[in-house]
Parts: sequence; structure tokens; C-alpha cells
Amino acid sequence: MLKECDFKYRPIYHTRHTFATVMLENGEDILWISNMLGLTDSTMTLSRYAKYIKRDERKRASFLGKRVALNSTETTPSNQKVG
Repeated sequence: MLKECDFKYRPIYHTRHTFATVMLENGEDILWISNMLGLTDSTMTLSRYAKYIKRDERKRASFLGKRVALNSTETTPSNQKVG
């Protein structure tokens, strides 16, 4: 199979690492990958393979800005203390 995929020979154990790397590079869920590797949690997977997780430049936690804007537009009755 390795020859057909144009991979150089490697022991079967190395194929495990290739599997994890390819899955992470393609955005698969790290908990699922850990499970496929037979691990009980994602600690080992993260420590070994985190460098292969793509980090796109999208804006993170954008919902926080929407929540702050919503709170700032809410009105408070004039006889109630704020803060």
C-alpha cells in the first residue's frame, strides 16, 4: 500500500504518526483522533501533534463584541443605580 501511495518504506508504527498528522492537518477533531489512536484523552495527542493543527487568521471570539454591544444598548430605568 505504501508503494501505491508513493510513500517510502516505514515501520507500521510510523504510519500511526502519519495518520494523526494528516488528520490534524485536515481539520479533524482532536478528540476523535485521540480515540482512533487508542488514547484515553487528548493530552498526548496535543503534546505530540499540536504543531500540525492549522491556525488560520480568522477573528476569534467575535460573539463577545456582539454581547458587549448588546449590553451597551440596553436601557436602565432612571431611578435605578448602575454598577
